[in-house]
Amino acid sequence: MVKQAKSIFSLICAISALASLVCVSSLCDTPVQDKFPTGTYVSGDFTITFNSDGSHSVSMNDKVAVKGTYTVTKDQIAFTDKEGEYACNGTEPGKYKWKYDGKVLSFSKLEDDCDGRINGLTGQPWEKKQK
Repeated sequence: MVKQAKSIFSLICAISALASLVCVSSLCDTPVQDKFPTGTYVSGDFTITFNSDGSHSVSMNDKVAVKGTYTVTKDQIAFTDKEGEYACNGTEPGKYKWKYDGKVLSFSKLEDDCDGRINGLTGQPWEKKQK
């Protein structure tokens, strides 16, 4: 009888430990924004395209205004302008927090010395352009 009670107790302990591990692992998952949503986004007269190779371009009325690169680390993105009429050449990369809700991409400034980039990125949400 004692041996059977110990076996049942061991089984209950094992099930409890497994259930705890499942609960902890589900709490550790980051449910949102693991991957930056590349593609083309529109806001008013502006369009921004994020390519999967880390390059981006900003167009105004279908004319390219800025070309550059971006790097993403979790929910943060850093922009480096390379060329274009409105490029912020000679500045440090602009750092932003990004958020995507499945249709709209938005940015909030963390660090940036380029007023044009700040106003362009944070002034309005960017809606994903449908193909």
